[in-house]
Amino acid sequence: MIYAARNSVDLTPRFPAKLDEEPHADKKARDLTIDYLTKLRKHVVNHLSSSSYIGNDTFNTRRQEWVITVPAIWSQDAKNMTRACAEAAGIGGPSRNLVVISEPEAAAAYVFQKMDTSKLKVGDSIIVCDAGGGTVDLITYKITRLPPNLHVEESGICTGGKCGSVFLNRVFENWVDTRLGSLKPTLSDISRAEMMDQFETVMKKEFDGEDDDNMYFLVNGVPNKPGIKVSGNRMAITPAQMKGIFEVVVPGVINLVQSQKQQVESAGGAVSAILLVGGFGQSKYLFERLKKEFETQTLTVMRPPNP
Repeated sequence: MIYAARNSVDLTPRFPAKLDEEPHADKKARDLTIDYLTKLRKHVVNHLSSSSYIGNDTFNTRRQEWVITVPAIWSQDAKNMTRACAEAAGIGGPSRNLVVISEPEAAAAYVFQKMDTSKLKVGDSIIVCDAGGGTVDLITYKITRLPPNLHVEESGICTGGKCGSVFLNRVFENWVDTRLGSLKPTLSDISRAEMMDQFETVMKKEFDGEDDDNMYFLVNGVPNKPGIKVSGNRMAITPAQMKGIFEVVVPGVINLVQSQKQQVESAGGAVSAILLVGGFGQSKYLFERLKKEFETQTLTVMRPPNP
């Protein structure tokens, strides 16, 4: 089964996931997916039907529509399998329509309702870069009608790659392990989890590549060692070192955006804006790198307040 589109960026071979234990072989991927989606459906139904805003009677008498988003790089076979698993899990059916769309399409539908569209013109092409945890997915839309009844049409093929922010985590963790060397065993599983949580929730969002100050993160249990900048259960990382971690991943995103832009231009169009959304889209460094790479007098790189 092919789950990725051809010619997509993929950092997985270089930075594979570190599993605490090997996957159990007694269940196939399809069965695990159905189990997960069944639990998800039950949780959603319970939450919505018991909420004071909707209530059980309203929920059970209204027509339901379920939307599942998938990475743009997934093959049609992968999308079909996802739909089949969802239906087997009780999602979809005569009174519960099921729609499977790409992640950048879903992001665009949301963002176009929230963003300032006052500067848009009919004919403008906008690349939506949905930078998430595992994948980065892109799609381009052309403005065909201005607000209040904004209409857009696709002007490029969905593309994407496996170069999301989870790979920053893996590169960072590898950097720490290399830095610690023989001290690596002193970093317990709990301390490692605390360290990675700090990197995930603070460091990689706040780093913009402009600050000259070191960043510090917890390495509880690791003894002091000035040579690797460990003191008082904290380790220092310089701006240059942080930049080196980001530059393993960010060029893949830039290449994807460049390819999408060239696709539009080769068809005679012109890109007027690049819209950055998604969890990785919160990264100041990624945003600034995209601006430096693509922003001109006629092309704006922007992101909504809550990407």
